[in-house]
Amino acid sequence: MAATNQLIESWLTLQCSMLAGAVRATVVRAGTEGTYDAVAGWPNKGAVTPELANVASSAIGKQQCTVNRFDAERATGGREGDIVTCPLSRDGQPFGIVAVELPAGTDAQRNACAKALQWGGAWLELLLRAQSGTAENHLLTVVDMVATSLEHATFQESASAVVAELARRTECERVTVGYVRRGNARIDAVSRSASADNRTALLRTIAAAMDEAIDQDTTLLFPRAAAAHVQVVAAHERLSTGYGSGSVCSIPISVDGRLVGAVTLEHREADHFDATKVALCEAVIALVGPILTGKRDAERWVGPRLLDSSRGQLAKLTGPRHARFKLGTAMTIGVALFLGLATGEYRVSADATLESMVQRAVTAPFDGYVDDSSVRPGDLVKADEVLCRLEDRDLKLEEFKWSSEAAKLQKESREAMAADEYARVRILQAQLDQASAQLDLVREQLARTLVTAPVDGMIVKGDLTQSLGAPVERGDVLFEVAPLDDYRVMLAVDERDVGALVTGLAGQLALAGLPDKPMPIVVQRITPISTVEDGKNYFAVQAKLLSDRTQLLRPGMQGVGKIYIGRRKLAWIWTHDMLDWLRLWRWNWAG
Repeated sequence: MAATNQLIESWLTLQCSMLAGAVRATVVRAGTEGTYDAVAGWPNKGAVTPELANVASSAIGKQQCTVNRFDAERATGGREGDIVTCPLSRDGQPFGIVAVELPAGTDAQRNACAKALQWGGAWLELLLRAQSGTAENHLLTVVDMVATSLEHATFQESASAVVAELARRTECERVTVGYVRRGNARIDAVSRSASADNRTALLRTIAAAMDEAIDQDTTLLFPRAAAAHVQVVAAHERLSTGYGSGSVCSIPISVDGRLVGAVTLEHREADHFDATKVALCEAVIALVGPILTGKRDAERWVGPRLLDSSRGQLAKLTGPRHARFKLGTAMTIGVALFLGLATGEYRVSADATLESMVQRAVTAPFDGYVDDSSVRPGDLVKADEVLCRLEDRDLKLEEFKWSSEAAKLQKESREAMAADEYARVRILQAQLDQASAQLDLVREQLARTLVTAPVDGMIVKGDLTQSLGAPVERGDVLFEVAPLDDYRVMLAVDERDVGALVTGLAGQLALAGLPDKPMPIVVQRITPISTVEDGKNYFAVQAKLLSDRTQLLRPGMQGVGKIYIGRRKLAWIWTHDMLDWLRLWRWNWAG
């Protein structure tokens, strides 16, 4: 019993190493009094989770492989993926169950795993059935064949070494391996031959025998066994009778549920391939086939690999099963057709800033000093409302000076007129006119010390409350007042989109402060001046605001503007930016 368990454990270790992604596995046998005993575990018995053991125990007695799908919400006991179980038999009687836990995958992957376990089960039955050293020799044969396929770097070297070693181990006259190309098998390696010329009649006949095994997805043997099912072996018969092969056996190579090739073995004796040898060859090819296929695919060009992948996907669409894949493909095609045929409104989006159509500047009327100010940016003002006051002390002194001078000259003019000094009267009158003009100028400046708003609006610039007593020069801008009844919208349009804009196009503006109340705008002017921001080039586009809700608006409000260009295909709307980038990139590198 200990030797049997050790053999089962070795078999499980090798089996799991051939299953990509295997997490853990166990072999369970039915014991006495209704108990179940785990006789082997991988990577060790301690790694077997309670849920894996329970699933394996519940599958005992079933006649076919089962898949227990992983449910993340109800998973317990350290389970991580799907559990595939396969019954094991010995001498035609149920022997136990093997359960392997793998990451959650597709139906094709689970079916391929189940098939590999079936082949492995047949191989285990062969090992258990033998009571002599034959089983150990067969196990060594399988291990040596796997090592032979792995020790060479290239596919051709590995294939040649495998067929040569397999021919030696099975005492066959000729062993060939071939893979499907363009729907038909073509020979890649022949034992005892340095090259494989597929134009020869012999290799064409062997390829036809491989096609028979691949098309029927089963191992074909000629002469057929008496209890064999109905099978087509015409090419095998031609190979046997035409080239002196007493018996011919072809075994297909399957990888992830796909039939990719076959191996044909020939022997001069008619009864050479008994059930034991066939089972051994199937076990070898089940393990070595995926290794050779992986090396072959790694060395192929991208084009053939893409073509094979496309054929595999097409086979899923046209063949049975794969309902999810077919539904997903149908939905993808439907979405692509919708995007290619349906149209939508193409809009150019840009960041927008609200500005007054005009802004009135309030300047200093003369050189002076700020005496008082009570308004700040954001305050609403009325026309002629005082914004600030300039210091008037010097002006009042100047007014008193010229007022006194005018009174003095007027008195002297009357005295000269009384004395009939007409020449002096004319001189004094001229001086009096000059003094009066200076007095009028000073009084005008005194009136301008009160700086007032030119129109109703909002102060958008200028804060003198923090600059009392500061000097100002004539012409300095003290305030900017923006009327609140007429606005324009300045759009920062990306240079990739500005070419689609023309004056007169309509759009809408959504402000950050009023996102639920979009307002109509119309493009008025496209400026030829650009600015760079965050590594991108933007053009300023001016649009007129057509909304009558100006009482809710304030200069400086920001938002997003969208200009309607016209109707375009949805596929073009969503992909034209990327296509334009690819065209520019291609032109930059290819010219």
